[in-house]
Parts: sequence; structure tokens; C-alpha cells
Amino acid sequence: MFKQRADLEAYIAKMLNVPLEDLSGYQDSLLDFGIDSVQIMGFVEQLQNAGINVSFIQMAEHVTLPSWWAFIESSLKEAVN
Repeated sequence: MFKQRADLEAYIAKMLNVPLEDLSGYQDSLLDFGIDSVQIMGFVEQLQNAGINVSFIQMAEHVTLPSWWAFIESSLKEAVN
């Protein structure tokens, strides 16, 4: 699903209907772009269905691309080991 942070950025930009350029390298809260808990829940469900071990609480408490990528990357590394 996601091989690098750029894939995550592209996915979130599409989900939020914002230009990718606005999210590329963005470090601050995605709440600034209007993401809500329902969208986060749906995203977490998709990640879990893809075998990426993250929780809603984890993602909702840290609503930034760097945090989300760290959670996703960590889960992907755990799956390989």
C-alpha cells in the first residue's frame, strides 16, 4: 500500500481533496486541512485491512504525516522481521 512517505502524502491529499503540493513535506497537524475522526477511522481500517498494525487512538493522538509515516513504517518493518 505505502512504500514511502510520498505514497502516504498522495493518498492523504486525495482523501482530503487537496493538492499534493500542499501536503508534500508538511509537518504540522492534518486538522489544519479539515481531517476528522471519521476519516481517520476509515483510514485506520484500510491500513489494518492491508496488514498494517496501527490503532485509531495512536493515529488520532498524532495527526501529522511524520507521525503517521513513522507508525506505518514501524509496522511494515515488524512484518518483515
